[in-house]
Amino acid sequence: MVTIVGVRFKPAGKIYYFDPGDLPIEKGADVIVETTRGIECGRVVVGPKQVAEDDVVLPLKEVMRIATEADRAVVEENRRRAKQAMGVFREKVAKHGLEMKRTGRWWRRIAGAPSRRWGCFARRWRSTAWR
Repeated sequence: MVTIVGVRFKPAGKIYYFDPGDLPIEKGADVIVETTRGIECGRVVVGPKQVAEDDVVLPLKEVMRIATEADRAVVEENRRRAKQAMGVFREKVAKHGLEMKRTGRWWRRIAGAPSRRWGCFARRWRSTAWR
């Protein structure tokens, strides 16, 4: 048997499973974990529970630590910067006359350099013949 916790990074996003290690983690706690995108802060939505080793893909990454007030402040700053980045996105779209629709915005920085991203759909309404 393996002990796991389920962590979600977006309010209605996918649940990812991590090894809680020796940390006293409870459901609803904010935790810092390492993901493929880097170090992120997520909320525990599935408290510690035992599951069979066959039910999880091993090895599980371990929870680094329980989030501190400083970590929560960084998360709030990231949200503020993501909102600010949307203004820049809209300016660039208008400046270049692009027909684009925003699909998402991200700004991550818990440790290391910030990661700024935005996703969008772009449509070209007129076809252009290349000669």
